Amino acid sequence: MKIIDQIELLKPQLEKLISTDATKIEKFKDNIQKLVEASSDFGNNWIGSWASRNYNLYNNFASDDGGTVQIDEEQIQSFIEKKSGITLKAIKDEVPDFMKSNREYRDEVVTELSVIKRNKSLASENELLEEIENQEWGISPHDYVKMNRPNSVYTHNPAQILNKGLDTPPHINIDSELMSLFTMVASVEDFHKNVKRLLRQLELKDTGSDDNELETVSNSAFVYKLIDKFHTVANQLRNRHSNKDTILISNEYDVQDLLHGLLKIEFEDVRAEEYTPSYAGSSTRVDFLLKKEK
Repeated sequence: MKIIDQIELLKPQLEKLISTDATKIEKFKDNIQKLVEASSDFGNNWIGSWASRNYNLYNNFASDDGGTVQIDEEQIQSFIEKKSGITLKAIKDEVPDFMKSNREYRDEVVTELSVIKRNKSLASENELLEEIENQEWGISPHDYVKMNRPNSVYTHNPAQILNKGLDTPPHINIDSELMSLFTMVASVEDFHKNVKRLLRQLELKDTGSDDNELETVSNSAFVYKLIDKFHTVANQLRNRHSNKDTILISNEYDVQDLLHGLLKIEFEDVRAEEYTPSYAGSSTRVDFLLKKEK
């Protein structure tokens, strides 16, 4: 299969994803931003500290009486949902489903374009493919908390921290969920851009190639994969239904017969037992010659 065939397979799927995801991305971003703005009231009014019993102490900005109040995560979530008119749980339920189709498409892109990995002339494309393969879908809530946790704290009761751990202020736990959701959604946009760029670069190089270099790379990758999986195929043939007759791989010729048949999947002209040109008075026999690919 030519690289252009894989590009033509992947491009319509990408265009469909971009089209269907665009509205969802904007909606998610807008709703999460409203929740973040509402949550900022707690960040601005937190007067507690990490290593104390007052880790959840805030100025009572929601009351005309003022004073201070201890607040938990549920109270903060209820407040910001009421103020923004957005339900956090709904977003948390919808985003994973939204991400699923992009993760599946990423896996397909990596599989279909794996044939370019052996081509040294496609160094920049391989770097981009590796970036896509290692795509990070946002940051986790845990990572966000770690980024906001102080490197050191002063406390009168270090034994309590060692036994219980460092309590995280409730507003930071809420913010960690919001930032995780936001970066997950934003990562999809980056993913779309990278795949679009990769397909376009490969398309341009394929169009400008006069020696079918990319097709040769694809065919070579098929042969390497065939060799890697040959033992698995041979073992599978031994386990036929109702113990029917099969081919047993017990010598070199059995290997050649099976490999010859498998090569026919991809190549039309597979020639057996050809001799290489004479060199220094001798020549070497090769088991197969892919005439068109030589």
